[in-house]
Amino acid sequence: SNAEKAVLIGEKEADITFVTWGSQKGPILDVIEDLKEEGISANLLYLKMFSPFPTEFVKNVLSSANLVIDVESNYTAQAAQMIKLYTGIDIKNKILKYNGRHMTEDEILKSAKEILNK
Repeated sequence: SNAEKAVLIGEKEADITFVTWGSQKGPILDVIEDLKEEGISANLLYLKMFSPFPTEFVKNVLSSANLVIDVESNYTAQAAQMIKLYTGIDIKNKILKYNGRHMTEDEILKSAKEILNK
């Protein structure tokens, strides 16, 4: 089932759709709460598995999303690359950190607002 491979956390309709995998999930869920207090709705497409890739589910979520932001703690934006490969959807906005440390809630929030405001 798709739920084992990917899940959409939050409302289906949102101003921002974050995409991530692995342990960035926690900080992003905190950021979603922070944004809500400012009147900005956000949800999270959380990928649990890349193989087999949940192509249709991911395509459905992202094709109807308003603003997609990929959040990853690796240099190559692995999830975004996989999404492009399997769905053809190119995520232009990325928040990446690749010094081996995870991103903080504040870093993600600040970057997301910069992307939203441009």
